[in-house]
Amino acid sequence: MLTTEQVRAAANDDARIGPLSTIAWSAEALPGPLARAAYEGARETTSCGWGIPMSDGVVNVEVALLEPQVEQELRTALTASNEYTYESFSRVDVFHRDVEDGIGSVLAYALSDGLWVIVDGTLVTKTTAAELARDVMGRIPTS
Repeated sequence: MLTTEQVRAAANDDARIGPLSTIAWSAEALPGPLARAAYEGARETTSCGWGIPMSDGVVNVEVALLEPQVEQELRTALTASNEYTYESFSRVDVFHRDVEDGIGSVLAYALSDGLWVIVDGTLVTKTTAAELARDVMGRIPTS
């Protein structure tokens, strides 16, 4: 979905960042029951991640294929929430926020035409997470 170089650039070129062979990620990592249910009910999902070995430094990317009604419910809830910053880029809606749980991280969503890209991690800012989510969305072929 992304190259290691793109992730390194988003994380200020940290040369220690490399692809993760296993990703310990699940819908439980998402804030809110609507987001968790949407991901768990997705028609298809895929995940990948990068990190700094032996640290809490990670960037995860998840992509889910949603039913149109589920995507619209999620978009409506995110738009109404005061916890997310909203931006729109040529048919892609992007929502991002800081997550204060645990060690703290960043979460960004991109939504368009049934696709939901999720970027979360400790090595990115809200801005770079949103940019990565848009980049991934632009790499996914649409039919």
